Amino acid sequence: MTTNEIIRLITLSISLLISLSGLIIAIIKAIKNRKWNDLCSALQNFIIEAEKLTQCNGEEKKCQVLKMAENFCADEGIKFDSQKVEKVIEDLINLTKEVNNKDKPTN
Repeated sequence: MTTNEIIRLITLSISLLISLSGLIIAIIKAIKNRKWNDLCSALQNFIIEAEKLTQCNGEEKKCQVLKMAENFCADEGIKFDSQKVEKVIEDLINLTKEVNNKDKPTN
């Protein structure tokens, strides 16, 4: 093998490694996004379940939702970020309040 062939082979190998690493990163991001979307869907269900706890106030219901979310993350192998999850919960609660207020007649 000549020096030029060796250089071409090394260049090709490096290009292939860079392409593969980009593909692997894209796959990992897609998996994380899918898991995050699964968590967001589950949060909606957790909020619905918490609303059935009529003996609890809003803060207690929110704590219940956070506990359910933390358990979901543990079961699904998702890193639990309480601040991020809490933000989504607040956004969902605000959305439901907006929707519910639209249904009420104004005097």
